[in-house]
Amino acid sequence: MKTLLNLVLLVLSSIAAYSQADYRKIYEYGEYQEDWAKVKSITGTYGMIDRSGKEVVPAVYKKIEKFTRDNGNLALVKSITGEYGMINKSGKEVIPANYSKIGRFNEVEEGLALVKSITGTYGMIDRRGKEVIPAVYKKIEKFTRDNGNLALVKSITGEYGMINKSGKEVIPADYSKIGRFNEIEEGLALVKSIVDAYGFVDKNGNEIVEPIYSLEQIESKQYKVIEN
Repeated sequence: MKTLLNLVLLVLSSIAAYSQADYRKIYEYGEYQEDWAKVKSITGTYGMIDRSGKEVVPAVYKKIEKFTRDNGNLALVKSITGEYGMINKSGKEVIPANYSKIGRFNEVEEGLALVKSITGTYGMIDRRGKEVIPAVYKKIEKFTRDNGNLALVKSITGEYGMINKSGKEVIPADYSKIGRFNEIEEGLALVKSIVDAYGFVDKNGNEIVEPIYSLEQIESKQYKVIEN
């Protein structure tokens, strides 16, 4: 029995020694996650191990940040090729490392984070990694009450539209300019077509006034309408 116990202890110490030899550096336990320690591999990549030496986050990342409540208890990671993703406290890559940038959750919209694709386009994801707003836009502004909780977006070809919080393009990105709602007329926004004609849309995307007019400003917020 004593011989068997000694054999088990020898095996365990060998595993621990092997684990230590696998890493260039082992950081303090609890610094990034309770009962976990960040490790740096001999090739310079990072991962995490538990107190038994088991690798709970594979040491394949160029960078691992701390888990934060703001990010829904997820941690930002950077792949060796420079893309960003996020892992949960089980070590699972919830948000694949496919983005050139991931913003903080709730910074632009509650429960969502702004992401930038490797081709330079923007979208928004939730904490499960779902692209609520596809990363196909050149620009996404904040959702505002003034705009009926819609957000202005710019297509890769330069046209503007507006999306709701479900990612639906309520106002198609077909306009060269979209003004703010209520700026000129209550419940309406001035739009400019790609042929420089003006009209008005409502918050449902309906063209209340077809964009076929030229505008001549008379006074502040007062315009003379001229049919083209």
